[in-house]
Amino acid sequence: MRIETVRQYLSLHPEHGCRRVAHATGLPATSTADIVRRLKAGELGPLGGSPTRTVENVPSRTIRTLPDMLMECKVDTKVWEVTNHIVNKHDMCYKDKNGDGQTVQLFQVKAWLRRRPGPTDGEAIATALAAFRTKGRKVQKLKPINKTGNLLEISIPDLHYGALSWSPETGEDYNSEAAELRFMLAISDLLAKGKVFGFDKVLFPVGSDFFHVDNSANSTTAGTPLDVDTRWQRSFVHGCQLIRRAIDMIRKHAPVEIVVISGNHDEARAFYMGEVLSAAYASAADVAVNNGPKPRKYFRWGTVLLGLTHGHKVKVAALPNIMAGEAAQDWAKTTHREWHIGHLHHAREDRFHAGMEQNATRIRVLPSLAGTDAWHSKNGFVGAKKAAEAYLWNLVDGYVGHFSFSPK
Repeated sequence: MRIETVRQYLSLHPEHGCRRVAHATGLPATSTADIVRRLKAGELGPLGGSPTRTVENVPSRTIRTLPDMLMECKVDTKVWEVTNHIVNKHDMCYKDKNGDGQTVQLFQVKAWLRRRPGPTDGEAIATALAAFRTKGRKVQKLKPINKTGNLLEISIPDLHYGALSWSPETGEDYNSEAAELRFMLAISDLLAKGKVFGFDKVLFPVGSDFFHVDNSANSTTAGTPLDVDTRWQRSFVHGCQLIRRAIDMIRKHAPVEIVVISGNHDEARAFYMGEVLSAAYASAADVAVNNGPKPRKYFRWGTVLLGLTHGHKVKVAALPNIMAGEAAQDWAKTTHREWHIGHLHHAREDRFHAGMEQNATRIRVLPSLAGTDAWHSKNGFVGAKKAAEAYLWNLVDGYVGHFSFSPK
């Protein structure tokens, strides 16, 4: 197979040496050099292929020009160039079906061709260097699509990165380091469980009180002061780095759709983080970032329509009708509809029926990995199980199941 590849190339470019032959054919340089030497010495049969040739068409009424003839004779103009050509015309007499004499003009185009010269050594070296530089760059490639029809949604709201809890006061210790460890363990665990079924894409909502505070005053968006474990600049930078680590872990398995959700603790910071992610993955073909300013966002996967919001602005009972109005076109094309909200730090599921059962809308309140801080402890919001969840959706079947992770 290699011999014939080299033979065909040398028949077009007999003047080329082994280096250019190896580069052009993609064969190993060592074996190519030996084949070139033996072919040129006649040990493997004739090279074949003349540097010149002559072509002409059968006399025709329609083929009258050089381009027409080259196309008719299937001449590869990348290999051959025309050195000269002529167009002959003559009359042909014949009798028609009635026996009357007729005359028709016939054309014949003849061309003399020679092989085009191959690239020079300098051109060949430049091409090789360009290819090397391309291979040396970190070119982002899309991950292979498994074509399972499945979407894996990894939703981890209310991490409260930067929060500080002291166990004698709240019952547990919690800080940025603990949040980072829980978050990355959850991502790894939920991905592993999802891989058992396979998935084509990952939906990754971020924000939704990912940060504990929103500003340099160490307060929520509304101005409530909170306990923090580090400077506000450091928590923002390290929080963005944490999200990037999670995204890069996820995209090893499938393309990622990031949806940024604002919370009541981090409304501004969530948006700023979304802009950081948009810039960081601007040239990544397998990562998309939705950082639009709307507080409620929607994602459709086949027959599934998901609504995503933090859950502190509107009444839960109003969410199904809001979805039907804000996402009317997707609503009409889907049969599985759910809202996923956070804010309450515990799992809860409500079901709202809109006529028939297949038009029901499910609202899930997702759990949190965050530790209990002083404010929640003083107000009695304690005892919720720490957890993170991932959901598996199918293009046709809708809800397949979900997985849970709880820190030890």
